[in-house]
Amino acid sequence: MIFFETLRDLVRLLDTRGRLIALVLVGMLALSGALEIAGLFFLFGYLASLGGATGSISSGFVNGIYEAAAGGLEGAPFALAAGAVLVAVFLAKNTLWLLSTFALLRFSMKRYEYVSGAIFDGYQEMPLELMRARGTNEPEQVISSVLTVFQIGFTPLLQAAADIAVILAMLVALTIVVDFNLVIGSGVVLGTTALVFLSLTRRLSHSLGQRLTDARLNLSIVVGEALRGLLDVRLAGRQDVMQRRFGEVAGEFALADRRIGALELIPRALNELVLATGIVMAAAWFATGEGGLAGALPTLAVLGFAGLRITAATARLTQLLQLIRQAKPPRDRMMAAIERAAPQILSDKKHDQTERETYRAEDLPLPEGASPTLSNEVSVKDVTFTYPGAQEAALKSISVPVKAGEFVALCGPSGGGKSTLSLVMMGLLKPQSGVVECDGWDIHRHISAWHRQIGHVGQTPFIIPRTLRENVALGLPPQEIDDDTVWKALEQAALGDFFRESEKGLDTVLGEQGALLSGGQRQRVAIARALYHDPAVLVFDEATAALDTATEREISRAISELTGEKTIIAIAHRLTTIENADTIHLVERGEITASGTYNQLSKNPVFGALAGKEPVP
Repeated sequence: MIFFETLRDLVRLLDTRGRLIALVLVGMLALSGALEIAGLFFLFGYLASLGGATGSISSGFVNGIYEAAAGGLEGAPFALAAGAVLVAVFLAKNTLWLLSTFALLRFSMKRYEYVSGAIFDGYQEMPLELMRARGTNEPEQVISSVLTVFQIGFTPLLQAAADIAVILAMLVALTIVVDFNLVIGSGVVLGTTALVFLSLTRRLSHSLGQRLTDARLNLSIVVGEALRGLLDVRLAGRQDVMQRRFGEVAGEFALADRRIGALELIPRALNELVLATGIVMAAAWFATGEGGLAGALPTLAVLGFAGLRITAATARLTQLLQLIRQAKPPRDRMMAAIERAAPQILSDKKHDQTERETYRAEDLPLPEGASPTLSNEVSVKDVTFTYPGAQEAALKSISVPVKAGEFVALCGPSGGGKSTLSLVMMGLLKPQSGVVECDGWDIHRHISAWHRQIGHVGQTPFIIPRTLRENVALGLPPQEIDDDTVWKALEQAALGDFFRESEKGLDTVLGEQGALLSGGQRQRVAIARALYHDPAVLVFDEATAALDTATEREISRAISELTGEKTIIAIAHRLTTIENADTIHLVERGEITASGTYNQLSKNPVFGALAGKEPVP
């Protein structure tokens, strides 16, 4: 049953303290619901007391309370004194309901923060090869679905548990003043009606929930495609195609949401119809008994009023169960993601040997006496690396020495392994065999220390729609950014003069993906970012491949000026950018097939073809 499946997953996400809090919250909600029936008794007791000529009240617990509060009073004084008791009961009931409901929402959203944060952190820590296999869509979809799971899955689950307790409490309380058989019979009829409805709509509800989830995802995909490819769409005149796609997906979303809304409305109407029928049958039954119908009117009034409350609770319970069903697809996706990215938060994994996959699994402090800054050599020794699921190794027993202060370049045909080699050298991919060392210590065993020495510039720089200051010092809060260091990095990237002359300087907002900058300026911002933390090693991954010749020359000059001061590793698409490299390694089919200076390699036919000097034989 979906209720118990969802409960199982929620329990897995709670520690002992969390489970205790959840039980207390459900108890508080159940108690506030049980006070509904108390309010019913006090309301009818108050109305009955007002019918007395002298304000006298018949026996009973409720009557005793009214007598204690207003005994001896008549008329308006009696009404006010007894009414104060009634108001106090309703105030206590509603205050408890508000507090328990707020506490439930707070508990649910706090747990959402924890779970979504753990998944987010898990994806950030996941080894790069596993992240690349999944792409960015899966993490984005999973993290966005966590809120949905808590809003229409776990929170309704706790509310449903409370409603079940409330309904049972009301039925028990009604047996005090109403015939036992009548109460139990009514409860059975209402319960059976709800169960039949849920059974008949189970597949439809699950299907609509899946359609709603898929439609929500497809909406984001269509919007993303249309807006990211806006220029190509306009030039091709495909706006109508995109509009049609959006309309189809939006229509699917609206249809699923509309039908889900209808399913949520039906239970209340159905239960009220059952209640009305039940009251009519009860009235007929009372009319044949002792005292006749007139004597049964107070009981019928209580039954009718309480029946409305129970009917509302039953309808709400049915709606909550429908919501829980709709949350199943994103809940399954979320739990599967937690198993991969954040298994440590699952209560049934805490005493297991299972650990989350993280690229820092072996991270240790540097050995005593080891320098945290490269001073001698980075050595790639007999490294072999194979991507998950690949049939052939991307790197095959490669060895590369890089002296401190050298300018080393990697070139070769596409797919030859040069980018993979650079990722291994940066410690972003861990080889299956071999080792990468910095001055003798294994970078993967001290990965945090190694990453503090690395500055990276990719082919497509990542620019956030924030200020220049925040882009250069990416990830740091504005108050922690040192402006002098930002300006120094910009000067080294040959971009300082441009922004010193701009009106806002470091406060210049760069726009989405650097829309307000030229291609060369975006690359220079990326270079400045790589330089901000004063790394010992700079890695340029085809950093000029997408630039025009003049801009490429300027960027190459900026890179060359850093030679000697920094250790530079460059992956080259255009070989003109590495003419001044101390050593160039030709990487083909996962192996280094030649090494030397630009002039030495110019006689190599493959290198010559890459340089555009002669065809590959």
